[in-house]
Order: sequence, then C-alpha cells, then structure tokens
Amino acid sequence: MLRWLILCSAVAVLAVPVRAQVAPGAKKQSGDSFLMYGPDHLFAVRAPLDWTVDAATAQQLGLHAVMYPRGSSWREAPATMYTNFVHKDKDLPTLEKIIADDIDGYRKESPNIVIEEAEPLPIADGKKRVSVKAFHGDKGGNYEAVAYIDESKVVILIVLTARSQKDFELNWPVFKEMVHSYRFISGTVTLPKP
Repeated sequence: MLRWLILCSAVAVLAVPVRAQVAPGAKKQSGDSFLMYGPDHLFAVRAPLDWTVDAATAQQLGLHAVMYPRGSSWREAPATMYTNFVHKDKDLPTLEKIIADDIDGYRKESPNIVIEEAEPLPIADGKKRVSVKAFHGDKGGNYEAVAYIDESKVVILIVLTARSQKDFELNWPVFKEMVHSYRFISGTVTLPKP
C-alpha cells in the first residue's frame, strides 16, 4: 500500500512541489522540529527522538519527509514514518471522502487487507483529535497506521509503516508523539517558482 500512496503522491507532486525545511541531502536528528509546506499548507512536526529525517529520500519519493530510526535506512528499517497531504478538490472535497478513497486504494492493492478504526489521537492545539486507521494483511505483510488531519484545503497524512506487528506495536508510541506534535501554521502558502 505504501507503494500506491507514494505513486499517487509523486504524480501530485510533479505539478506542485512539496518541501520540508531540511536541506536536500541533509539529515536531522533527535527530536528536531521542522516545517513542511506545499500548496495551501504549512505545518510543523517534531521528529521522533533518535530518528533521522531524510529529505533527499523524501524528495525522490515525492513526500514531505521520511523518517526512520537512527542507524537504519528508509529501505531497511523495521519501521518508518512519513508525512504527505491530499488536496481537497471537487472529487475529494471532504475528510470522509479522502479516507474512503484511501481505503479503496488499499483494498485494490491488497483485497484481503484488514482495516480497523484506531483510537483518535490528539494534536498539540488540544482542540481536536484526528482520525486514525490501522491496516494490516497487505501483499507485503506490512502494518500501517495513518493519521488523517483535516484542514480547510488539505488533509495532512502522518503514516507509520512497520514490517511486523511487533515493530508496529513497539513504534506506536513514537507515532502518537509525532501526531501530537503536529501544528498547522497557515493555509496560505506561496510556493517558490522552480
């Protein structure tokens, strides 16, 4: 399913760049906060302690940011996280439709996938809790959680992917902390011209 999300993201990003405020090729460490922006959104999250934020890999995949435990890599880590967004439009105008579309994509890729409603998670503003779906049983045997954060023009995704249930459960608290650190800053963003 990760491959499906990355493919869809890459297509969207070809038209409008998405960036994390981390220099290309640079890697941030140990709980640093960083900004991510794209059309109609600017937000901040705090990287998990002892995790690496890899801007170069994120840029290749068309994602805001990818993260993995320090000393590992995006391809080899037992668990990874990434952030992305879906722009609301006439076909996907609401959070509910975006989630339903995402679920349909998972099911097309892996018809036997199990999808569960996970506990809603609070974000830093304390005003709202975000919808979280858990997925397992995909073709790759992965376990995933996706936090869907509803903003006026976009839905921000924070995703945990693990290779096993044990790694998923071990990294669930890290995922919850990252979701909690989310702070939306602005829905008005002027992107630099390429």
